[in-house]
Amino acid sequence: MLTLRSLMEAYGDPRVDMLKIDIEGAELVVLDSLLADGPTPSTICVEFDQPQPIRGVIRTSRKLRDAGYALVKIDRWNYTFVR
Repeated sequence: MLTLRSLMEAYGDPRVDMLKIDIEGAELVVLDSLLADGPTPSTICVEFDQPQPIRGVIRTSRKLRDAGYALVKIDRWNYTFVR
């Protein structure tokens, strides 16, 4: 798997405005990595695949909040965070 940062470097993009994640169960790991290593897009849309432990969704949502993101929309298991 390529990281977002490596894709940005390969294509010469200095920033990402919006990231949409629908990655079939790997979202918690990928979001943790994104928060640890960056970059930090201004908007993150993520679908938490089911079955997904609600504790993991809550934990990741709190990490995003602590990183300056606000949870602005929930539609079933689709969450939108804005920074």
